[in-house]
Amino acid sequence: MNASGSRSRLGGFTLIEMLAVLAMFALIAGLILPRFSTGGARAVRGEAEALGEAFEFARQRAIMTARPHQVVMDLDRGLHWVEWAPPPPPETEAVAAREDERAAGSRKVDMTPPPTASGELVFEPVPGAFGRAHPLGDEVVFVSAAFPDTTFDSGQVTIELDPDGAADPAVVSLSDPEGAHGFAVEIQALADAVRVVDVAR
Repeated sequence: MNASGSRSRLGGFTLIEMLAVLAMFALIAGLILPRFSTGGARAVRGEAEALGEAFEFARQRAIMTARPHQVVMDLDRGLHWVEWAPPPPPETEAVAAREDERAAGSRKVDMTPPPTASGELVFEPVPGAFGRAHPLGDEVVFVSAAFPDTTFDSGQVTIELDPDGAADPAVVSLSDPEGAHGFAVEIQALADAVRVVDVAR
């Protein structure tokens, strides 16, 4: 009788053993499942913060260089980068040639007008990492770029920062492709600040 009892214990599980196994599965699921559910939100928040850092970099660099900057966003391709308007190159050669003519006693009158600013700024990518196109990745997309008077959900959008760091207010929204998790990058004109907000709240 003792031998048959030991055989039945070896062939199956006791209730306590089964509860211990179930508790371990529950513990593992509790550790792993939240990572899957928040993975999309974490990716969107990371890209929103990267865009906010690009705006902060553009603001600080605009103030330091006293030159306009802009953040360019390609809403269709999911790219963004920072550009600036460098100062025009000095026309030292032309000025030196005119000075040489005057020194040589030339009677020829130079009728070319002096260089004037056309008023149209030419922007080019800033040197370094912020000047290169930053892709959002497969898990994040642009939703829209909203301004006080209009909203864009496609195309290329630029937000310009003046040499003093000021910019028009705007809200750039990002989410995962399914739209389950969303974050907004708020460019606050009055506070001269950039804020990342969870739009789900």
